[in-house]
Formats: sequence, structure tokens, C-alpha cells
Amino acid sequence: MCTWWLNFKSLPMDHSHLQLHGWVRLSVSRDIPLIEIARSIGEPVPPRPDRPILRELRPHNPIEAESGSLSAILGKMEFPLHTDCAYYRRPPSHILFRALSPSSVATRIVDGINLLEKCNPRIFSSIFRVRGLKKYFLCSMINGNRIRWDPNCMSPADNMAESASVEFANLLQEIQPIRFDWQETESVLIINNRRMLHGRESATDDPNRLLESILVHEKL
Repeated sequence: MCTWWLNFKSLPMDHSHLQLHGWVRLSVSRDIPLIEIARSIGEPVPPRPDRPILRELRPHNPIEAESGSLSAILGKMEFPLHTDCAYYRRPPSHILFRALSPSSVATRIVDGINLLEKCNPRIFSSIFRVRGLKKYFLCSMINGNRIRWDPNCMSPADNMAESASVEFANLLQEIQPIRFDWQETESVLIINNRRMLHGRESATDDPNRLLESILVHEKL
């Protein structure tokens, strides 16, 4: 696991590890706002038009959670590997995370594109129905070197997609994700949201876990 020191004078940062591996973990002074690091990658964007750009992520019971969210469905249980904001026609390119307090509940990531090498080729032509913010739309799970996967808002649109979805879900159960714990509050994790899938370990034993997070559209 790579961890690099970053100081304000080094912004914009070296993106080589992020581009090569789809993620990077940095050790960053808490004096540097997460929004400044996000702007070195691209344009920070909110998860929904009416939401703030800087999010605080904490475990919720289903009754307390926002309707339609993973917390509303799963509460403090483990979150499955997924693409963030898959309900957008163009999901944000990157996600930044930083702990506001130490936590043993890890963020897990896998390289979704590398997983496709183990899948049946039919997955590339499978069509899914996505529950967007205002209306449904159709899309493929794969678009070039980009992947979109979130069963919470995506459902197979045909029999081929149904088979591909089951196959991919089974494959995710078999692989060993990269695990990032949050014992160091100066750690910042940046992941490529169009390549990597991420999830959260169960927070039932650590309900006070608290991260801050920002979504970004990369600079073109």
C-alpha cells in the first residue's frame, strides 16, 4: 500500500499512482481542507443538486437515513462494492475520503475493470435500467475503460443482463478487496469512481465512524 506525504506547496499533486492503479492514499496535514485537494483533480460536485459538496458520512439506522440510500436499506451493516452516484448519466470521476475521527471500520475497494477479464463477454453488451434522479434511463455496465455498478439503482433490462449481473455479483463475493482502515485521521484516500468499486465494512461495532467526502469531475 502506497502512502505519500503531501503539503500545500505540492498542489496540484502528482497523479501518476492514481492513474496507474485507480487509487492513492496520501498522508496530508489536517490544515489543508479536503476541498483544496479535490480541486487539484478537477471540479468538486455535490452527490445531488440540492446537497452540499462536502459530505459527512456516518452510520445510520434505516429509519434515520435518507430515503433510497444504502443506509436506508442496510443501516449499519456492510455496504456492498459499488459505483458512487451511478444514478447519474455521467457519474463523478473520483471520490476523496478523510476520517474526522479514528475508526476501525474500513473502506474496501476493488479494481472493477480488472475483474471484467474474468467475466463472460456478454457482460459488455448487457443493458441495465438505471433509476436516475428524475427518470429512468438505459445504459451498459461497461463503457470503454469505465464501469458502472450499483444494484441499488440498477436492474437488468433483459435476460442477458440478468445472467451477467448474477455472474458479476458472485465474482465480487470471491475476490479479496484492498482494505483501508481509518486509524490515522491525516490519511486521504482518493479513488477513481469510474474504475474502482468501493464499499464499507459493517459499522455495527463502531457506530461513531465519521468520514468527510467530496466527489469530483476530473479536468478534461
